[in-house]
Amino acid sequence: MRRAIEQYRKSLLDFIEQRDKMMLLVACSEAEAALMLKLLLDQQNGSRNDLFYLISEDFNSVDLYVDAIVSRLHREFNAAAEAGETDILPIPNGCNRSSGNTASARLKECFGYARSLVSPSTGHRIVWCLSPGTIVNLGAYERLLQECVSTGPIEPWMRGLRLFARLPATTTLGRLLAAAPFVEYFPFAIPEDASERELREDIKNPRLPLGDRSQSLLQLGFIDMAHGRADAAKQGLRESLAIAQQTNDPALQALSMIGLGDTSYKEKDFAKAKYWYECAIIPAGDGKQIMCLAMIAEKLGAIAFHEARFADAEFYYDQLCILKRSIPDENGLVDALLWRGRSQMLLVQPDQAVASFQEAILLCKSFDLAHRETECMGELRRGFEAAGRTSHGDLECSDWLATQSLSEA
Repeated sequence: MRRAIEQYRKSLLDFIEQRDKMMLLVACSEAEAALMLKLLLDQQNGSRNDLFYLISEDFNSVDLYVDAIVSRLHREFNAAAEAGETDILPIPNGCNRSSGNTASARLKECFGYARSLVSPSTGHRIVWCLSPGTIVNLGAYERLLQECVSTGPIEPWMRGLRLFARLPATTTLGRLLAAAPFVEYFPFAIPEDASERELREDIKNPRLPLGDRSQSLLQLGFIDMAHGRADAAKQGLRESLAIAQQTNDPALQALSMIGLGDTSYKEKDFAKAKYWYECAIIPAGDGKQIMCLAMIAEKLGAIAFHEARFADAEFYYDQLCILKRSIPDENGLVDALLWRGRSQMLLVQPDQAVASFQEAILLCKSFDLAHRETECMGELRRGFEAAGRTSHGDLECSDWLATQSLSEA
C-alpha cells in the first residue's frame, strides 16, 4: 500500500508543479479524500513558498459550504490583525453572502483574495483543496465546480491557483469537465489487495535486505492464512523463519513460529500447532516479546482446554493473566480470567474460580467494560453454586442488578 500512497502523493505534487492546468478533479472514496488532505497537509508543512487552503467541511448546501470557506478567511484575517500585521488586505465584500453574489462568484472572490495575499512576482502557488468527506447535495456541489471552470482566457482569480476538488468515484462529471482547457481528471483508488501486491513484488526483489524479506514473507504468510491459502501460508512462514534464524532475529522467529502454529490450529491439527507454539516460547522470551508470549499462552491454553487437560489450561491462562497485566489490554485480561476460572471449575476448584470471576467483574467496573459484566456475573453465580455458597451469588447478582438499574436511571 505504501507504493500506492507514494504514487498518489507524487501525482498531487506533480499537479502543483505543472503550469498548464488550474483544477484537478480527484475521483475517489471518502477514505482517499481524507488521505488527499493528509498528503497536502504534509506538503504544506514542508513548503515555504506556497499558500495552502485545505477545506474538509462536509457539503450540505452550496451557500453554507462557501460560508464556511469565507469564515475561514475571516478567522485568519482576525488572527493576523491581532498579531499586529498591518499590511494584510481586508476581505472583499464580494466574498460574503450579503453581497448578493452567487455561491460560485463568492468562491472565485475567495480565490482572488488569497491570490492578493502574495506578490505575483514571487512565483508562489495558491493551493486550494475542496475535499468534503460527506456530500449531501451532490448536484449542487457539481454545479459549483462546473461554474468554477473557465473556458475563456485566464481570469485574475485563476493566476497561480492550483485547485484540488474531490468528486465521488461514481460520478461522471470529472470526465466531462476534463475537456475544458484548464481542468485535469484523476480517478484514484487504492486496490484492496495493494498491500499484498507490494509484498509479492518485494519478495521477488533480489536486492531486498534479508530482514525486510523475512518481514514481507511473514506478512504474506498471515495474509494467505486469512484467505484460506494454507499451503502458501506455510511455505512463506517457513521461508520467513529460515531467514529470521539466519539473521538471528528472535522476534521474527517467534512470529513465524506462531504463524505456523496458527495454520495448523486452523486445520485442527492441534498436536502440530502445540509443537510450533512451544517452539516459539524461547525466541519470544529471548526477544522480550510480551505480545508474542501472550499469544502463545492463549493458544496453548485453548488447546489444553479443548483436549480436557484442564490443569495445563489453568497454568497457561494463569500465565496469560500475568502477561496481560503488563500490557494495556483490560478486555483481554477479562478473557484470560474467565478462561482460568472455567478451567478451575472443571478441576473442581470453585473457590479459586470464584476469585478469578470476581477479579474479572472488578476489571469490568474499573475500566468501563459494562458489556462484559453480564457474562462475568453468570460465571460468578455458577462458581458460588459449585462452592455451595448460592446465597453469596444471589446477593452479588442482586447488588449488581441494583447498580445497573441506578446507572440506567
